Amino acid sequence: MAPRSYATGHWDGQVMTDEVMVMNKIWGVACINVVVVIIWYTIASQHLLPRTHLKLTPTTDHPRQQQTLGRDPHPSTVTPTSNEAKTFHTTHPTHSHTPPRKSYTPEAWESVMQKRLTRVAWICQQHTRALQRFDLFSVFKSLTVDPAHHLIYCKNAKAGTTAWLSRLLGWAGITIASNASATEIHTIADQNFPMLGSDKVLQELRRPSFTFTVARHPFTRLVSAYRNKIDENYKSENWPGIIRKYRINPSHGTEVNDTTPTFREFALSASDEVLRCLGKAKPGCFQEVDVHWLPHHDRCAPCNIQYNVIAKMETRDEDEAYMSHLLGLPLPPPAQQNEASGVSTASLAKAFFSTLSPSERRHVFKAYEFDFLMFNYSYNEADYK
Repeated sequence: MAPRSYATGHWDGQVMTDEVMVMNKIWGVACINVVVVIIWYTIASQHLLPRTHLKLTPTTDHPRQQQTLGRDPHPSTVTPTSNEAKTFHTTHPTHSHTPPRKSYTPEAWESVMQKRLTRVAWICQQHTRALQRFDLFSVFKSLTVDPAHHLIYCKNAKAGTTAWLSRLLGWAGITIASNASATEIHTIADQNFPMLGSDKVLQELRRPSFTFTVARHPFTRLVSAYRNKIDENYKSENWPGIIRKYRINPSHGTEVNDTTPTFREFALSASDEVLRCLGKAKPGCFQEVDVHWLPHHDRCAPCNIQYNVIAKMETRDEDEAYMSHLLGLPLPPPAQQNEASGVSTASLAKAFFSTLSPSERRHVFKAYEFDFLMFNYSYNEADYK
């Protein structure tokens, strides 16, 4: 029986037809959305690059879950196992571009690298929902690709990007002046490794390529971002708002407008930006966060892209030598680096973070917790007392 039309007092079959059409449209839109989600998931899950040089051993070096703050209380120290200790030792990042110590062997460092890769895979497995990326195309903007040599580098800002770009250029046989500035190095890299379209990046990811990224202690990285960007008056138009929101008893008027944010104010502002995006379903939320304090795990998506090497700022010399060994390429001479990327920033990190209260430090830690976990860095409140 057809429904009755209240406007005419008669039964009108057209009303049923209209309702069916509306319901069909709703179901159609819903089905399209489901298909889009499935496609995104399929694309994201397929962006797993098989490692061509290293074999991952998932049964070794699994981090204990109770060690949620990482295991090494000194981020600049590599602690080899008892077997590694016979062949390789380092207690401090040199950042002096001197050759690795004679005790270095590729076999010893391969063990270190396998443990890094295993830890990343383990953390990704434990936190799949939070760390799996479905908007992976935004990550492509951070990839520097050398198609001729099948080298792919994911840039993590404030983790020696200038130095690593100079290495990438050297491995590609491109000579740059030893006194080249950071701006010049980035320009040369952009000219020689222009951004590729998504299709070409996918092709490189799916073929046997050498992929790497570089981690750095999140607190030290944040200090480096503050020192460098404040000196450059970077985004200074945002400073008054940061000061008004985070400064205790702020002044008003021109005093605020002419004042530089303290590190405490900057760190809390950056952390709030990150925390707003964590756990959100909104694709692209992290794209609104400045890359200089964007979490490494989001910018380079190591839960989607299986990197051959996870290098670290704290062990740069050894990592460079190891990668040169894997690539079968000589270690090129270094170019001039940004001073803010040196060891001095690491030594100042404790002093900068001592200006925050314990609860504020934990707030910043929470924003970068996955980077701490994934790359095995530590936050120990006792270090700031």
